[in-house]
Amino acid sequence: MRAHPGHGGTMSWREFREDAGRRKDRMACLRLISAATGFNPLPHQLRAFLSNARHKLLLGGVGSGKTKFAVVELAILAIMNPGCNFAMFSPTYDGVIHVLRPEFESIMEGLARIGCPLELRYHKSMARADLVGGGSIFWRSANRVDSARGFTLAGAVIDEVAAMPDPVYVFNTINGRLRAINANVHELVCSTTPRGYRGVARMFHERRQDEATKDSWWAARAPTQSNIYLPPGFLESLQAGHSKRSYAQEVEGKILSPSNLVFNSDEFNEENNVRPWAYDPTLPYHLACDWGYAHPYFAWIQEHPDGSYTVFKEFFRNEVPIGKQKDFIIQTCKALGKDPVTATGDRAIKDMMQWLIYTFPRTQVHRMRSREEQSVLSGIEIMRSLMDPITGGTRFYLSKKLAMNAKMPRSLMHAMMNYRWKVDREGHLTDQPYKSGVEDHAMDAIRMCLVAISDSRAPFMLGSRNEFDFFRSHKRSKLRRLGRLN
Repeated sequence: MRAHPGHGGTMSWREFREDAGRRKDRMACLRLISAATGFNPLPHQLRAFLSNARHKLLLGGVGSGKTKFAVVELAILAIMNPGCNFAMFSPTYDGVIHVLRPEFESIMEGLARIGCPLELRYHKSMARADLVGGGSIFWRSANRVDSARGFTLAGAVIDEVAAMPDPVYVFNTINGRLRAINANVHELVCSTTPRGYRGVARMFHERRQDEATKDSWWAARAPTQSNIYLPPGFLESLQAGHSKRSYAQEVEGKILSPSNLVFNSDEFNEENNVRPWAYDPTLPYHLACDWGYAHPYFAWIQEHPDGSYTVFKEFFRNEVPIGKQKDFIIQTCKALGKDPVTATGDRAIKDMMQWLIYTFPRTQVHRMRSREEQSVLSGIEIMRSLMDPITGGTRFYLSKKLAMNAKMPRSLMHAMMNYRWKVDREGHLTDQPYKSGVEDHAMDAIRMCLVAISDSRAPFMLGSRNEFDFFRSHKRSKLRRLGRLN
């Protein structure tokens, strides 16, 4: 093969790797990968590839090319460090196997075609790739980061690090494994969409403010718009499901200034999110429940033809017997003249969820079955996208009558204005809301209901899951009465 630019002769593949590693010639490795695969780096990717910092962080919007950068960077590190071990981490195993691994395989196939094989074999059962010349690449999810404690690595890549449960723990655990004595280059790479001024983003910012460490901590931001290869209409399509805050974070890749409040005054305020409203029997409504004897919370939400929602009635009295709670729900729904279209509640309270199915057999009772549905952060973003969307006006309101409860601690109005992020022992904001036992009950009920509405808008019909649950439960109860079921 040809040697580096400026080198008059030729060299073997092994000699090329050893020479590129000694010289830390990242550009030669990148040119080789580009020639083998046709990869043409974007300007922000090129800057990241050419940095010699030990720690790298590329913050990017969705579709900005940050994952492609992470995979190519892993290949560059493997080329420059013959005989060394590496690791690639992602928040989920699916992400590792179905997103990162195929991208890496395409690079390996391209290099093999031009006579520069890098991967010797891949062990699917162990999620390990053995490399030509020795060494391996381990493919792992974040929940298996402790399995890397015995590794000795030259380099590692963490994709979507901000989406991991404890990104700083993951980062520090892997960073402590970069100790291969035969490595030409040691490097830990992170690529992610930011989630506020916390975690790894905060760590990089603080290290870069220190004159003693800033040279070894490189960071850059790449908005989605910087990827010139995106299909037409892609950016416009992103606006529909984002609030202004989430758009700045998820698309523009910005680290937003921290705020103790989950919903700031621009997202929720009395002027924009409170309006006079009386229940309209011609429109559908939904029932939101947060069960409990000590601090129950129920809300009734009207759905409007324009896709907006108004919370027009709530219940938040403390220490009310379960029987009286049930009576209040039944009486309220009867007074409204029809059953709710959707009813939601915590699936862990199985007896109350079953009661909803019995009491409202024609209502779509939603259980929050998937992990994504149960995610507090996903629910908050759905609420935020209704309150402060990129395009159009507000689509989430409280009736003026409910807004008058603002001074009552467990009311929804009080919760919307006082729902806060949890603070860790060091005084830093986390990405989880603080469970005060006051605001969180109303927020949980509303959040779960809006997630359910956005997840499934199909009406209850014969053969649906609810009807199956209803008749199955009815049959089991009948068998119990007959003494045929324990």
